Amino acid sequence: MRARTAARPLLLSGLLIAVLAIIVAFCLEWLPFEPADLPLQLRNKDVANYWMAGKLSLEGKASLLFGSPQAYFEAMKSVFGNDYPWHNWSYPPHAALFLIPLGLLDFLPAMALFLGLTLALYLVALATFEARWSPMAGLLLLPFVVANLVATQNGFLTAALLIAGLSLRDRNPVLAGVLFGILTFKPQLGFLLPVLLLVEGRWRVIAAAAVTMALLVLLSLLVFGASSWDGYFAIVAPYQTDVMNTLGGDFPFMMGSAFGAARSYGLDADAAFLVHLPFAAAGAALLLLALRKVADFHARAFATLLATLVISPYSVAYDFGAVATFAALWPMAARSEAAPAHLRITMPLVAILPIAMLPLGQVGLPLTPVVLLAALGALLASEDTFKRPSRPNPATP
Repeated sequence: MRARTAARPLLLSGLLIAVLAIIVAFCLEWLPFEPADLPLQLRNKDVANYWMAGKLSLEGKASLLFGSPQAYFEAMKSVFGNDYPWHNWSYPPHAALFLIPLGLLDFLPAMALFLGLTLALYLVALATFEARWSPMAGLLLLPFVVANLVATQNGFLTAALLIAGLSLRDRNPVLAGVLFGILTFKPQLGFLLPVLLLVEGRWRVIAAAAVTMALLVLLSLLVFGASSWDGYFAIVAPYQTDVMNTLGGDFPFMMGSAFGAARSYGLDADAAFLVHLPFAAAGAALLLLALRKVADFHARAFATLLATLVISPYSVAYDFGAVATFAALWPMAARSEAAPAHLRITMPLVAILPIAMLPLGQVGLPLTPVVLLAALGALLASEDTFKRPSRPNPATP
């Protein structure tokens, strides 16, 4: 079947899902359920943190987000029941600004609205990619979509910000910078973006991102006070680091880094970091080579995303939306008979990682960092074979 562009269908699908999410949220708002009355499988979702952030902010209790984790959890138990498993808040204050509207709704409608609107944003972001579409590409996007719907996490939102920002960094640098500025609520996903933007000389993107981040921080200071940032740096961030280093159960299996793979075998954090270091070094070296040698516009962005997940020790399955999307949509040659085997194998493997890494880890095969490095190597090895028209680099005459 001939590949075709899908911008208009994606935009229409995004609009339809957004409207449906609003309708469903409105209908659920009429149900007489309290959060504590719901089955635990429905209450025990990550979106509960987002709803609580909005609820506490509207009640004038936002300080609970940036104070003692135990006090925050007690507030959650008062709403979700004494049998509620441990949850903690892990985001900087400006993240809570976007969640305040959720507090106007009950829990179930807030969940439906959050997932529906962020999925709609993800589809709109896909329309900016300017890729050729195929049934196989759509199929390869399903693992991420399913994984994030199950997790009820912010994966649709972070993927949308990364995909649209990277796709628009030449056509609309100001908008791209704004999107990257918003992404600072989850800095581990964008810490290599400045490297890409500096190499390409995209100063307007950098300026727009810096201004956006500064405005969000200023607004959070006005809304939540300076104590929110004090609490974030003194309590929230160190506690979240401790959680990432020590949390057991299935969590290490969901981490896509070599650090997570080592922890899944029972190593402590210090030993796991030693295992992680050579992978991070290899990812950094391959990225520098890619930014120096690769001319393709999308390939440079893809290399940056792959290296980010290899280098960061704290990459989780639902954070793989952008890299899985790039793997599914670029290059289309990876799914043609003319493509070399390393592309036809590595690209689909990257695309299915969001749903595959947990079961792989559970059977003792935490292969995600190996797959990511292999994909980064395949990208470099295939640059001369499968060139796409490159967009002009503003840093060169």
